[in-house]
Amino acid sequence: MLDINTISNLLNAVLISLFGILSFSFNTRLKNQIDYEYKIKEQAQKIAEYAAITYCERMEPEKECNRVRANQLAWELLLFLPEDLYTELTIALDPKSDPAKNNIFKVLIKCREYLRKEKSSLTDEKIFFNKPIKK
Repeated sequence: MLDINTISNLLNAVLISLFGILSFSFNTRLKNQIDYEYKIKEQAQKIAEYAAITYCERMEPEKECNRVRANQLAWELLLFLPEDLYTELTIALDPKSDPAKNNIFKVLIKCREYLRKEKSSLTDEKIFFNKPIKK
């Protein structure tokens, strides 16, 4: 027969072990979530920078934009975006394409939905950007 102290000690050991397991599990899940959010942010930054550089070239062809960086980003995006989304992005940013038909903001919203894995209520009319100032 076990005495009350032995039972109490066993119960404490079980509770401490259970707390340790739950704490480890929580910390692992939290770290994975933070890592995932960081990766999403990194990919979103690449998409935004690529769009900004190529949009600059489209709106102000006389201005020298960073083509080397744009090419690097284009190829990085090729490696992680789904093919259909990458194609839409490149068409929307192509200076020869019709901006009315190939709206970059609609594509950026699709990229956002892909990265965040959720539908967005944003529309292309709600996206803010700085237009070149006409002199």
